[in-house]
Amino acid sequence: MSKHATRLMPFGRGLIVAALVALTATHAFAAPPTVAERPHPYDPDWPEIYILLNNKCVKCHNARDEERTDLSSYEAMIAADMDGERVVVPGQPDKSLLWEYVAWNALAQANSDLPDEPQMPEDRHEWLTNGQMETLHRWISNGALEYKLPNTCDVRPLME
Repeated sequence: MSKHATRLMPFGRGLIVAALVALTATHAFAAPPTVAERPHPYDPDWPEIYILLNNKCVKCHNARDEERTDLSSYEAMIAADMDGERVVVPGQPDKSLLWEYVAWNALAQANSDLPDEPQMPEDRHEWLTNGQMETLHRWISNGALEYKLPNTCDVRPLME
């Protein structure tokens, strides 16, 4: 090797290392790719609410019984009213008749504003637990949204 080639080798290695560091740093600080978000109504509480209503309410409150409020589908429940008052007022559980009918003092708290017994369901064994009431209250408070898949998805949930 020539005398000049030996002097350039450390410089050449340093140049390669500097280039690799520059490439890595540029890649590390690059902005992540953006994905356009498409809004679609999804409430993670809806599947539990759907099951709750089917297990506790729908045997009496269905489309076949014209005298009772239909709670058998999301559309029917959101559209339902009793004497001009809506059954579910999205975002306002305290103005929702559904909440008024099923809420009760499940924990037997001394200073509770809730009644000692709910108006519905009539069967004591069907009364909502404290956890079920929390889920219902949260679902109504968060806007009472139904679980909907984005239009780009073909698979339907098992509960529909």
